[in-house]
Amino acid sequence: MAKLTKGKRSTILRLIIEHRFNAPKKTLEERKEKVANTLYEMLYDEETRKKMNALPKGWLERKINFNCRTLDNGWIGFPMSEARPFKYEDVNKTVVYDTRSGESILIADYKSDEMDLEREISAARTKIKAVLESVNTDKQLVAVWPEAEQFIIKAMGKIHTNLPTVVIADLNKALDLPPEE
Repeated sequence: MAKLTKGKRSTILRLIIEHRFNAPKKTLEERKEKVANTLYEMLYDEETRKKMNALPKGWLERKINFNCRTLDNGWIGFPMSEARPFKYEDVNKTVVYDTRSGESILIADYKSDEMDLEREISAARTKIKAVLESVNTDKQLVAVWPEAEQFIIKAMGKIHTNLPTVVIADLNKALDLPPEE
């Protein structure tokens, strides 16, 4: 039986959150990259992109992030799959979109899904913390929430029991106990 310290509780919480939300987070990150690539392609038509890519290396600055702003969602930076050339006047510019534009709708859909996931993660954290704070030891936690045992073992090692680690008979023999009268 081991005491659940603040650090162990944090580790268990992180492991459970990662288990549940790593896949949706990865999907959202991939989608964010697709949005960035789509926004870039909406900013520069295909002919302009071909001309920019045909220029000698170093003539145009290449950026890996597409920075934009919508009137209702604020500033957002989208990572692109690769560094892409930008016209000189667009390098340090944050593109601003009207709320009714196609680009703004694309961004708003992404931001809505991102906020939904953040809310879901936050709600899960609150519920998990409530369970973790309701117990003092790993054994109590397993008794209350047996499904979490694999995460507890990862965070704390093997679940301990109240059994002594030294066999009492061996200890008595080593100490010459009980004393003979």
